[in-house]
Amino acid sequence: MPLALGLIGAASIAPAQSGTTLLSDAALGYSYSSKAGLNRGGKVGDVAIQHYDFEWNTKTPLTASSTLLTGLSCRRDSLDLSAGVPLPNRLESVGLSVGVNDRFAPGWSFTGLLRPNLSGDALDLSGPNLNVAAIASVGCEASKDFSWSAGVAAALRSRYHVLPIGGARWRFSPDWTFAVGFPETGVAFKASDALTVKAGARIQGGDYRMTKARAPGLGDTYLEYREIRLGGGFEYTVEDHLSLEFDGGAVLNRRFDYYDRDYRLNGSSAAYLRVSARIRF
Repeated sequence: MPLALGLIGAASIAPAQSGTTLLSDAALGYSYSSKAGLNRGGKVGDVAIQHYDFEWNTKTPLTASSTLLTGLSCRRDSLDLSAGVPLPNRLESVGLSVGVNDRFAPGWSFTGLLRPNLSGDALDLSGPNLNVAAIASVGCEASKDFSWSAGVAAALRSRYHVLPIGGARWRFSPDWTFAVGFPETGVAFKASDALTVKAGARIQGGDYRMTKARAPGLGDTYLEYREIRLGGGFEYTVEDHLSLEFDGGAVLNRRFDYYDRDYRLNGSSAAYLRVSARIRF
């Protein structure tokens, strides 16, 4: 399942007000994962990764209870490889999303999303490079401090074509919030109106079409890249429409898996840093 699917609903999506258009938001991020070894029954080489991502999302009211959701996302991973490592030098993904959020009863909402995307070592419009993913999720705001969601995610081209998804968000004190879900699980402390301190685990990666063979038998196939990160940082709100975020920590698990070829590279632990900015229009 492409990790770019994300998760609808550690809390349900708020609808737009009838007769208005919610302001769009855009996010730009960069992260660096330090050089570490890759192993497959012995050391194969080393890799360091620079990750760039951009997303644009907009909510537009359809009725008093329903909202149209649209978005654009772009990701790129640049791999700094030692000689002989059978991996591409870059992994890229571009995708669109369109869907709807409907509050069909007090405290309850349904979200459906369709996400066509291109993901691979080379982006083109050929059939094998095009993937279509979908999400259907039901969310419940049980109280002003607790919400949850559950649903299913599906993808046309993926190691796992259908997966259950779910999440929950609990504000257990006025300044503390715990959220569990995908791609991020952790705790946040609101130190002030402008500053929020965070700690937790996060997943980065995706599924990609490989057009070039990096070693015999590894062409015309798919690669799953995944990092599991544990760290902490902070989010600072500069103004109502702009926030900056920084976090760093350890990559606990890194792997590159040509799952159709039964060929997996497991990475040693590494350090990471990430910075991002979000603008609300």
